Amino acid sequence: MKFLFFVFIFLVCVHSYFKSNTNRCPGDLNTKGWCDCTGNSSQVVINSFAFSPNPLIIGENAHALFNFTNYEKELTGGTIAIVLDYNGISLIDDTFKVCDFLKYVHNLDSYIPVCPVEVNLGMQVISFNPYIPYNFETGNYTGSAILYDQDDRLVNCVRFAVPMIQ
Repeated sequence: MKFLFFVFIFLVCVHSYFKSNTNRCPGDLNTKGWCDCTGNSSQVVINSFAFSPNPLIIGENAHALFNFTNYEKELTGGTIAIVLDYNGISLIDDTFKVCDFLKYVHNLDSYIPVCPVEVNLGMQVISFNPYIPYNFETGNYTGSAILYDQDDRLVNCVRFAVPMIQ
């Protein structure tokens, strides 16, 4: 179930390409709740990203809404690295093949594309309502999703922080 928590984070990353290294997020993640940790050459513009309710409630559905604009190149492969920490303790730190990941996510939500992901889909608004299972602990969760394309170029990086309560 923790894996599904990252599905909506990943969706921000799947549509375009650029050359850059990840950057540290400006300011405090807890202020905004997320940041685009890509460089200035990002070809994916993340316009907004929000969780609600805030804090998330364990045992209920969360709501995630993000708005982004993509550009340039078809995605035909690559990897996504997903990290989830709870109060500094690593819960997930895995890398997945992008096309396998997209196929899995597409089976959960047919709105999600499978490989190859088309070029220049324009502005996208994606809403996702993951269930937060009871086995999650109350506290602060942080994480990231970093997507690389078939040429091992960084596509996008998103970091987030979200509190959860009972």
